[in-house]
Amino acid sequence: MTEPAADAAELIRQVAAALRYARWSGAEGIDRAWAQPYAPPAPAPAVSPAPSPAPGSRTHAPTPLAQPQMTASAANPRVPAAAAPSSLEALLHRAAAEVRGRVEPVRPAPQQAKPLPTKPLPPAQLPAHTGAIADPVEALAALRARIGDCQRCPHAAVRSHIVHGTGNPRARLMLVGVAPGPQEDAVGLPWQGEAGELLDKMLTAMGFARADVFQSHLTLCRAPGDGVPSAAAIDTCSRFLRTQLQAVRPEVVLLFGEPTARFLLRNPAPMTEQHGQWQQVLGVAALATWDPADVVRQPAALKRLVWADLQLVMARLGISRTNVR
Repeated sequence: MTEPAADAAELIRQVAAALRYARWSGAEGIDRAWAQPYAPPAPAPAVSPAPSPAPGSRTHAPTPLAQPQMTASAANPRVPAAAAPSSLEALLHRAAAEVRGRVEPVRPAPQQAKPLPTKPLPPAQLPAHTGAIADPVEALAALRARIGDCQRCPHAAVRSHIVHGTGNPRARLMLVGVAPGPQEDAVGLPWQGEAGELLDKMLTAMGFARADVFQSHLTLCRAPGDGVPSAAAIDTCSRFLRTQLQAVRPEVVLLFGEPTARFLLRNPAPMTEQHGQWQQVLGVAALATWDPADVVRQPAALKRLVWADLQLVMARLGISRTNVR
């Protein structure tokens, strides 16, 4: 591929990624009324020219234009206006006299304040509530019904179970991973096997049980070959994740895995640079760290770093080591 073609392909990829994230963030469409062209101004009515007089005919003398009325001060510059000071020096003397109390300053007439309305607006005129979803239990149940037997992306062909978000619908802490693995796919629950056992230990050290937090993934189904989910799957399933975030409305969301952080935080930096830095996802405080499965594979290199990130979450939630059960 030539260099110009490669540059064009990279630009298209970046624009597509930006559009996917804009849709995930809530931009569902564009108001076409903004793009309507302005109506052209109406043409001025044509004025027919006055007929020229015939040779030898008599014409009336032109009507003289009305002369503007001139005031006395304009007609004679030596006559000052009645209300204006005669000079800058006189104006300064008057201002100094007002300060010293010799001349009563001119004050505007007091205006009577308008009385405040005593009756509240009727309920029909009050704006509708547009905040977070009121009942997270009902919202999450409605989301499951909406997902149904999802066949929206190619990942559905290789899954055994849909791995829904699960846990406390009013949790203070929400966990988001990349995608279910083969063990999660087999039982339909997030973080199973060795990674799930390590997650339980991590939560216990923070003072939580698995039932205290809400757990979810970027995608509902395992990826083919258990790799990184495709862009089509993330584009589809991340809309469900957005609904979960808006329903649970946690105080902190903990992002497990570099692909999760890159999509939700729009930050291409590696995890070594992102972890330990507070960011935001849909207005919720977010912290990125390595997935428990990564820690299982590299415990010596990652265990200390992940624990430091978990301590930041504890401090954000006001949990001290003495309060950990």
